[in-house]
Amino acid sequence: AAYRQAVLGDMYAADNNDKKADVARGKARQLTEQLQNKFPASDFTNRSADLVYKFDQGLAVYGSDRN
Repeated sequence: AAYRQAVLGDMYAADNNDKKADVARGKARQLTEQLQNKFPASDFTNRSADLVYKFDQGLAVYGSDRN
């Protein structure tokens, strides 16, 4: 779910809809925090934290700019 929200943030940003992009990325952050609280040792928690790091650094999570 965090990945979907991060991708949604990229898609909204590509459409120059920054407000919706910020909301979607905020939801991804919330989901990551919930994962960190409930499942701190899970691989999915690490993946989610990686996504948050990527969009905080301005890296594309989805699309042609992705590494």
